[in-house]
Amino acid sequence: VEPGDWLIVHGPSGSGKTALLLALAGRMAYDSGRLRVAGHLLPQESAAVRHAVALAELPGVNDLEDNLTIDQHIAERLSIRSFGLWVSRSSITPVLAELNLALQRAHEDAGLTYDPLSGATIVSTLTRLERKLLGVVLALTERPAIIIVDDVDDLRAAEDIELLWSALAVLLGDRTVTLVASVQSASSAPPPSSR
Repeated sequence: VEPGDWLIVHGPSGSGKTALLLALAGRMAYDSGRLRVAGHLLPQESAAVRHAVALAELPGVNDLEDNLTIDQHIAERLSIRSFGLWVSRSSITPVLAELNLALQRAHEDAGLTYDPLSGATIVSTLTRLERKLLGVVLALTERPAIIIVDDVDDLRAAEDIELLWSALAVLLGDRTVTLVASVQSASSAPPPSSR
């Protein structure tokens, strides 16, 4: 696998896709075998793998807080990355702008209009697509080598799934981040024009 590749894990609900993704991220123990992720051997170097692999929101693992705003989530993530140092507005603004740019371009490519999100938007009011992409943008603040996006099909609408792939292409366009995503249905996989 080369940096910047997109890998899609496909299988029905309950087939172990999430467990596989968590194992690849160094966040789930497994019984046998060895994995090498981002040049690090699991399970021996799981801390290094956790540093190299970021998770977009994964329910039950790293849930977004419904009552916080987008800005608060961004500030919290940036603060964690900077070991608790205070985060300025000038640090938050580019992350929010990146989220809005990805959503805007994806909608434009689909011939749709889109109103940018405000940083004061409460997470519970986001659409499934917006929430999933916020999770991706937050994960990208960790500057990972690999990003995990689980259960793309939970967006349900085919149009939203297409918008997600398009927005991911914008977000990951100039980065050498490897995307590992899971889908239940082969029809939910990204189009060939994606990486």
